[in-house]
Amino acid sequence: ERGACNALHLFSSEQKKRGVIAASAGNHALALARHGKRMGIPVTVVMPTVAPMTKVMNCRDYGANVIINGAHIVESKVGK
Repeated sequence: ERGACNALHLFSSEQKKRGVIAASAGNHALALARHGKRMGIPVTVVMPTVAPMTKVMNCRDYGANVIINGAHIVESKVGK
């Protein structure tokens, strides 16, 4: 959680406008979504099909764009 928050705080104003894209099966995605919403930074997370549905829904509830892709996190990261 702190890592995601700190990373977003370090963004330039241009980076904050463009937003962030990350691959995560849950916890990092939730942290980015939560802090992105709080800071007004667009967040897209790529989650594998095995990600818990509650985490997917919570990310969406925070306003993140959630893309389900890949059988596991490695496939989510490389865009299989």
